[in-house]
Amino acid sequence: MTPGDFAERVLAFCWELNATELAGYKTDRVADQGGEPPDAAHRAGMARDVVYDQPVSLASAISAAERLGLAIFRNASHDHIEPLGWPPPGVG
Repeated sequence: MTPGDFAERVLAFCWELNATELAGYKTDRVADQGGEPPDAAHRAGMARDVVYDQPVSLASAISAAERLGLAIFRNASHDHIEPLGWPPPGVG
């Protein structure tokens, strides 16, 4: 999946679930400050953090994400989205 393909899929996810994107690509400086690991998808522009206009169950978010080839991880303040199977071979 290219960064462009990923961005289109995240946009489709956001439209479907009324989500707003909070974070995407992070420079090494910002990623280091946030404690991101060296192979973090945010460093490659292959992760997004989103919040929803209304509560969305984790099951609904996972279902929508997987239909688009995405993985979702729920955090206390947001959901983290990245390609299924990240990192790809040879990354990290």
